[in-house]
Amino acid sequence: MTRGFAMQGRHLSAPSMMLQRETHGRTQESVAIRSSHDGGVLVLDEDLQIYSAMPHRLLDDFTTPGPHYLELGGIRATCLLDFGGSPAFWGNITKLYASRCRMRSLDGIDTLHNMRFLYLDQNELPEAELLRILDELPAAADRLEVLDVRDNIGCTPQVELQLTNGLCELQWLNGSLLTL
Repeated sequence: MTRGFAMQGRHLSAPSMMLQRETHGRTQESVAIRSSHDGGVLVLDEDLQIYSAMPHRLLDDFTTPGPHYLELGGIRATCLLDFGGSPAFWGNITKLYASRCRMRSLDGIDTLHNMRFLYLDQNELPEAELLRILDELPAAADRLEVLDVRDNIGCTPQVELQLTNGLCELQWLNGSLLTL
């Protein structure tokens, strides 16, 4: 079920108000939130700017269990922590799209306990940040099937090789099927 944010006579939460303001009142055609008892889907695919000085972060009001699929493509933030949300919220996500967010850091990646599909392409992540995936993503070597980090400043053939060798379950890297 898709819910719009601009419901007349209803109090909107802080993320809803911010989203409504940032999307100039556009609701269902650009933002979809589906919820269910077993997680669900949260899609926020707009050209939003997350400011670290704001008193409330975008995902702070969402309760656990968080969605299993999270689309943040194009919402600008310097790192995952800027989006807000509790560790329990992030720990439920299995598929994360955080493309074109202009992220420069992967701070917060250590909360992605169930990640299987991770899309971080077209950000500003340097080599050292991309290699943090190997050290800080919990159980990534045993679970991560798809990783897209192309078009980051640190995505070099050497980094791709290290990621491929360090993630034993990886089947797709940067849109290409890996061969055994």
